[in-house]
Amino acid sequence: MISRSDAELAEILKVDRVTVTRWKNQTRFPKFDEVLKYEEILGLPFECFISREPNLEAIKEKLEMQLRAVKKAIKEKEQESLI
Repeated sequence: MISRSDAELAEILKVDRVTVTRWKNQTRFPKFDEVLKYEEILGLPFECFISREPNLEAIKEKLEMQLRAVKKAIKEKEQESLI
């Protein structure tokens, strides 16, 4: 089952939800150049993607900030279209 957070992360990274699920299940991994792109999009250091013991709380906080920004931008666009 794909969680809402998988779908939201997929949207932010512009990948398929199945891709995110495969990363989480460790059946597939992103290519090196993709990791660099995701590092920039999410504002997370490269080490977060390759560490066996990443700082999950810091990653969660960054993702939540990014998600809030995306939701805010969507809301602003919706309000603009009503004007």
